[in-house]
Amino acid sequence: MNNLSLIFKSLILSCILISSANATTVKGPFATNSGNWNTINNGGFESGLSGWGLVGGHRGNGSAVTQPVIFGASSLALNPGNFNGPGYAIRQSVAVTAGKEYVLSGFFNTRNLIDSNIYIDLNDTSFDVHVYPERGELESNNEEWLFSWLAFTPTTNSVLVRVVQDGKVTSSETAYFDEIAVTLASDFVPVSSVPVPTAVWLFTSGLVTLFSIRRKA
Repeated sequence: MNNLSLIFKSLILSCILISSANATTVKGPFATNSGNWNTINNGGFESGLSGWGLVGGHRGNGSAVTQPVIFGASSLALNPGNFNGPGYAIRQSVAVTAGKEYVLSGFFNTRNLIDSNIYIDLNDTSFDVHVYPERGELESNNEEWLFSWLAFTPTTNSVLVRVVQDGKVTSSETAYFDEIAVTLASDFVPVSSVPVPTAVWLFTSGLVTLFSIRRKA
C-alpha cells in the first residue's frame, strides 16, 4: 500500500469513527436508513417521558423537545439545574436474556455542554457499561449528533437502563438524547456516517503538498 492510500484512509477514519475503551462513536451527519438497533420502550421520547422513571436522589429537569431531533419528532432534553451534582437521571427496566450479548446504544447532542458528564448505563450492575462520546468529540462536534455504543453480557433477565447527566453542571448546560436502544449483538448494525468535506479537503491538501515536494526534489 502506498503512502497516499495510507494518508487517505487515516484521514477518513479520523473524521468518522472514534474508538475507546468505553464506547465506539460515529459522528454525524448520518446516511439515511443506515444501521439497525432495537429502540427500547419510548426510547425515542415520542411520548414524552412515558415508560421512564426518575432515579432517586437526582435533581433537575427532563422533558421531550422538538429541537434538536435525529429521528421522529422528539428527543430528550436533560437540564440538571444550577448545582454541582448529583445530576439528573431517568431509567427504565428492559427485558433481556442472561448470558446473551447485547449492545447498549444511543444518540447524543451537546450543543452547549461545558463541564458536565453525559452517558447511558446499566445502573451500576456487575456487568455495567457506560456509553458516551469522548470529551473531545462532545466539544468539537457539538452541532451534530453523535452515535455511541458498547456491548455487554447480562447475568440477569432484566436491566435498568439509565440516561444520566451529572458532574459539574450548571443551568445553562442542556444535553439531548435520542433512540436509546438495547439490541442483540447479532442484530446490531451501527449507523453510517456521511463522509465529511473536511476529509476530502485534507486529502486534497496532502496530495498538493506531496506533489509539490516531489516537483521541488
